[in-house]
Amino acid sequence: MEGLVKSFKSGEFGLQNSNVAGYRFGIFAGLSGSLSGLWNSSGACCILYQRVRHCRNKGLENVMYRSRIEAEIAELRALSDSSRQSRAPVTLDQQSVGRLSRMDAMQQQSMDLAKEERRAQRLAILTAALKRMDEDEFGYCLRCGEEIPPARLDVDPAVTLCVDCVG
Repeated sequence: MEGLVKSFKSGEFGLQNSNVAGYRFGIFAGLSGSLSGLWNSSGACCILYQRVRHCRNKGLENVMYRSRIEAEIAELRALSDSSRQSRAPVTLDQQSVGRLSRMDAMQQQSMDLAKEERRAQRLAILTAALKRMDEDEFGYCLRCGEEIPPARLDVDPAVTLCVDCVG
């Protein structure tokens, strides 16, 4: 424990702490996990809880997932740019376009707007996945904190919940 505190003081760990009813609660967060503790006013550790992240080789997997996410983002942006014209307001000039053609154009515009909304939602999900990667939280369930199996991430690298928490 003393070595951990020295490591914290040297800047290797991040710390969040708070004082509650005379006790100090702290979280030491490092690359391989986090160490939580509850200390009394004399500095003695009352409770210590360690959460160690699995140290499997995630570097290469994260590069693969990041490239897939970035490719999907680029594809969504390209689709959005290419469909910009079809989402434009429909002209109401009856001289140039007949009534049925105008109704078809309005229906097509409505469908294209709905597609664009779905693309924007997916883009937000993918951007959030990239943010989790940058914060070293990628691949962990947002609800329970357990590791999401690689097979699930292979299907959709932007998933946020493990199978147990989804079902």
